[in-house]
Amino acid sequence: MLPTLTGESFEAEPTLVTADVHCLRQMVIAGLGIGFLPDALLPDPGVPDGLLVPVLPELIGRQRSLMVAFPASQAGLPKLRSILQHVRTFAERSAALRGG
Repeated sequence: MLPTLTGESFEAEPTLVTADVHCLRQMVIAGLGIGFLPDALLPDPGVPDGLLVPVLPELIGRQRSLMVAFPASQAGLPKLRSILQHVRTFAERSAALRGG
């Protein structure tokens, strides 16, 4: 059963079930099928852009909260501001692709 964005379930009969997301990702990259993986929009070192694409993004998935915590005294650091900008860009891109 795969989770849907509405909180229901979508029945699927997997050929392989594993807790090893890296193994599953490599199998998908090798063209052996589709997989329920963490967001395909996340940058993946060593994997060219566009190689992994969302399948049924309007139906299958989960909404997850993302919280970034850091000491207020570090709020002005350029490295932290850069990381926060990357997180914002990713969140906006992901929401736009999902119609949110």
